[in-house]
Amino acid sequence: MSSFQTDVSSLPRLRTSAGAGALQSLVDNLRADRAAMTGAGILVVFLVCGIFAPWIAPYGPTEADPALRLHGIGTPGHWLGLDGQGRDVLSRLLHGTRISLLTGLLPVGLGMCIAVPLGLFSAYYRGAGQVLMRVIDVLFAFPMVLLAIMFAAFLGPGLVNLMIALVLVLIPYNTRVAYIEALAQKDAGYIEAARAAGTSDANILFREMLPHVVSLRWSIP
Repeated sequence: MSSFQTDVSSLPRLRTSAGAGALQSLVDNLRADRAAMTGAGILVVFLVCGIFAPWIAPYGPTEADPALRLHGIGTPGHWLGLDGQGRDVLSRLLHGTRISLLTGLLPVGLGMCIAVPLGLFSAYYRGAGQVLMRVIDVLFAFPMVLLAIMFAAFLGPGLVNLMIALVLVLIPYNTRVAYIEALAQKDAGYIEAARAAGTSDANILFREMLPHVVSLRWSIP
């Protein structure tokens, strides 16, 4: 009996090691893939350009010199030339990177933060999960682009409304992926051991299942 209690008391340490091992496996797979590393390097360059655009860009995004409009690449002081209104193309690209990253990364991140917990919840609580999956099935009846246009038209113009529409479109697809992965993990041995140790449902979902679901979802073959 004391031996069983000792084994159960060691479960939190084992759970932490399992989560760390899944994350380390993901990092190792990323490092082993040259294409992934190249893409990550390009993304880092874009992030640096976007974050430090006000300090890197030689001119403001709206600063214009009409006398030099439409001058081409190599114009002194303007490496990439000027547009039809005399604005520096390089400066506008650097400042535009911020908007591109914002509209590209933020909706994906927010969508994942909402979709993954929904997928975990749906897999763990099958009754409520089945209701949620049927609602998602209804959304799957519409193509992603059409659904995005519908949400954008309903919310109205504007950058914020565009990002909200993208988040709403991404949630069903990411929820279904997280649900499938979590469903495969629900009856795993480490989940049963956590239940036997009296671990709360919240800890099982977010400390046990989450690292494995995310690792499986984003692992690189």
